[in-house]
This record gives sequence, C-alpha cells and structure tokens, in this order.
Amino acid sequence: MTIDEILAALPRLKPREFEAVTERMGELAREAIGKAIEEPESERPSDPERDAWLAHIESLPDVPDGLPDDLAHNHDHYLYGTPRR
Repeated sequence: MTIDEILAALPRLKPREFEAVTERMGELAREAIGKAIEEPESERPSDPERDAWLAHIESLPDVPDGLPDDLAHNHDHYLYGTPRR
C-alpha cells in the first residue's frame, strides 16, 4: 500500500479504527524517538554540514568564566583572534 492510498483511506475509517491507527502511529513514533536517543553517535549517519560546524566550534578558543566587558566591541578579537579595537 502506498502513502497516497493510506492517506486516501483515512477519512473512510470508522472512529474506532481511526483511533487505533493514531494510537499505533504514536507507538511507532515513540519507538523511533527512543531508538534515536539510544543510538550511539558513532552509529549515526555522517552529516558533513553538522561535522563541519562541530569542527569549527571545537576550534574556537575556550571562553573564560564570565564574559569580558568589551565582548560586544571586540567580538572579532574573541572569535577570530584579530587585534583588539
């Protein structure tokens, strides 16, 4: 059965049947979410864009406890190491 056939059949279901379908869909969704949470990151498919962002974030210098008073004015210095203004 295709997704279009399933969607076309939904309005024809009796209320009890529709309730059973929605309950089962909820169970399947919870199972999928549980598997995604339990799945070790090493087994997740690689996402090149996510990996690039993580590499960039990891390359940033550590932020000291508390933020500097001149962070807004010298954000380039803190982010990229350019000379302070």
